[in-house]
Amino acid sequence: MRRPPDGRHGDDGNVYVRSKAAGERARESLERFLREKLRLEVNRDQRAVARPWERKFLGHSVTWRRQPKLKASKESVQRFKDTLRHK
Repeated sequence: MRRPPDGRHGDDGNVYVRSKAAGERARESLERFLREKLRLEVNRDQRAVARPWERKFLGHSVTWRRQPKLKASKESVQRFKDTLRHK
């Protein structure tokens, strides 16, 4: 894999596990793999272990109901409404 000239990558992702402890273990394991095997750095300011409905990802979030569903985040919906009002 070639690195861009500025050394930055635009790859984002989420990992879902059952508990906070499992999330911490997964985060450390993934960070170690990315650093040691792929020689990539992880932005520590943008990583988190939290419930899926507490986080937004690419303008979407997940509901906390019995059957999880993907939904547009409140900010994305508001931005879309504002765009429609201006046209």
